Amino acid sequence: MTAALARRDFTGAAAILETWPEASPFLVAQVAQGQGDTEAEAQALTRALALNPRHIGALLAMGDLKVRTGDDRAAT
Repeated sequence: MTAALARRDFTGAAAILETWPEASPFLVAQVAQGQGDTEAEAQALTRALALNPRHIGALLAMGDLKVRTGDDRAAT
């Protein structure tokens, strides 16, 4: 999985995630971002933050997502 992400092979990473139902929502969000699927990315980040509201990676990724989707106010 990490090798696929390192190669920026998001299709390969997504295929691995399909066989790994207990995958970290943060990892799912990274793959969704790489595929350009902002809806799936937002859902995964929301799940990650529900599990751990202080997950610094998920917090930063959610802010980045909000900026990329034009929601600058929510990004702060």
